[in-house]
Amino acid sequence: MLSQQSVCALVVAISSIARRKFPQAKRESPEPTRNQKPDVKNESVDLSFKTILASLGRLTKELKKSISTPEPWIVSFHELQNLNFIGGGAQGKVFSGVRRKHRIAFKQVRSFEESDLELIKGLRHPNLVRVHGVCLDAPNLGFVMELCSHGTLHNEIHSGTHLEEQTILRWAAEIASGMSYLHGQRIFHGDLKPLNILLDGAAKTAKIGDFDSSRKLGSLVGASDTGTVPYMAPELLLFDHKSLSADVWAYGVVLWEMIVRQKPYGNLNRWAIIFGVGNNTLRLRVPQNCPAVLREIITRCLIVTPYKRLPFERVVEILENPFCGSLDLGTHSPVMTAGLCSALW
Repeated sequence: MLSQQSVCALVVAISSIARRKFPQAKRESPEPTRNQKPDVKNESVDLSFKTILASLGRLTKELKKSISTPEPWIVSFHELQNLNFIGGGAQGKVFSGVRRKHRIAFKQVRSFEESDLELIKGLRHPNLVRVHGVCLDAPNLGFVMELCSHGTLHNEIHSGTHLEEQTILRWAAEIASGMSYLHGQRIFHGDLKPLNILLDGAAKTAKIGDFDSSRKLGSLVGASDTGTVPYMAPELLLFDHKSLSADVWAYGVVLWEMIVRQKPYGNLNRWAIIFGVGNNTLRLRVPQNCPAVLREIITRCLIVTPYKRLPFERVVEILENPFCGSLDLGTHSPVMTAGLCSALW
């Protein structure tokens, strides 16, 4: 297959040859004399080549624009240097490394589908981990991504260090913003949890990553099992029913974990969680010292009926409310709480 540069050069060459071979294409035909019949054939040739040359010119401009894209999507594995293992699980291994003098993360996977690649390629949001490209050099299949400097939200939550309330509220808003963007694209994440949320930069900005389980809403039927049991909604556990509302449930569990700083459902095994959550006999209790706004959001996210859950667009609106900045742990204004409940409902 010809490269874009080759095609562009070919177009320019054809244009040049056409102008030399058919000079009448670049000058107007002379007016016919009184006794001379118009050369209909030459006029049609002249018009045809003028149209062709104009089209070639436009095509050349468009190709030059496309060639100027910042970096190719397909990445050779040989471009990745100094790879060091930093983590991984059932979905694949993750390495830190260097590509073109820039620090990157490389997630090695077993396989991926073309539709998944196209879905991930188009994602652009400050609260999503940026995917720079994909490596197709078997057996080193994987994604080349931005390297987030402060690890996972899971490690931060369970590190034992003090977390400011404002930091928790900001992370809640950032995660909701990223998920609102995904749902606006009709994309189901499928495995939202603290291990799949990265922290980056001096401010430790929350960025959602790991799109291995993500699917366009219309392509969920027949998709393989996805998710991590403690973060899965009842309809996923019981009926494998995938929808955007299931992501909302997972978000509620993530918020609960940020506040309580404990593993959801403790040490219960997966089958006990599936039975308990699926039958609504096992619930996460929101502590009284939880900020009022988060307590209300968690409650609305963990509603058993999917369509009654709070959409991420509304979560973002609520967390941008100026009241959020003045809340103190354990000191909830009845007026403020009533106002927030009114906004939620």
